[in-house]
Amino acid sequence: KRQVAAAVQYVLGRYAFQSVGEMNLLLTRFRVTAEEVKTERKGRPFDGIVYAATDADGHKICTPIKASEIGRQVSYAALRRHFEQSKSVVRERAGAIRRAIADVMQTSPDRAAFIDRMRGRGIETVARINTAGRLYGITFIDDANGIAVNGSRLGKGFAANVFNAYFAGEPNPFLEMSRPKEKEEQTAAVDELTESPNDIPPTEIDLSLQVHGADLRELAFQRRLRNRARMRLRRKLR
Repeated sequence: KRQVAAAVQYVLGRYAFQSVGEMNLLLTRFRVTAEEVKTERKGRPFDGIVYAATDADGHKICTPIKASEIGRQVSYAALRRHFEQSKSVVRERAGAIRRAIADVMQTSPDRAAFIDRMRGRGIETVARINTAGRLYGITFIDDANGIAVNGSRLGKGFAANVFNAYFAGEPNPFLEMSRPKEKEEQTAAVDELTESPNDIPPTEIDLSLQVHGADLRELAFQRRLRNRARMRLRRKLR
């Protein structure tokens, strides 16, 4: 129980994530797993969480331990608070993962090479493959920035189905997309703001960029990704 408690507390203190699935990918490193429990208590729905030690293959090797036996800091309520608080953290730090993906994909790697090159950037990639060989889930773990995030949270252009289509032989959707330069990102961010129906005076735009520059640059980056995807779709339909 001490090993399980230490692993869970470390992961909660070190990483931002928004689901039990993302947390489990981190706990796997310590041969620990978490499982949501949905039952009834006194006639009312009750959601809880249990933890267990596992072997190298992920099979449980002990009786599941209730969160209450470890402490309130790992309870289901505490996890939900952690998920909510992680949203802003992931939003602020996920840019490094997006840029790394865009850069690595310029080489049109196969799946193994993609995972290896992302690892070279300090980002672990966990691809979930079903028995039919379809990639149905992809998660990125950035240890330096302390986040674990599913591809879909990075934007539609980074979702599992995008990578599955590419690895299955579809055209590379990231080609001709290099890592955005800071000046270009700021320009795009200003354009996006000035195109808004609620025009913002230039002085306020400059202030917004100084305070929220990272977020605005990421929005501009995602917008360019979506625009390129639309252009490719139009070409296919012609």
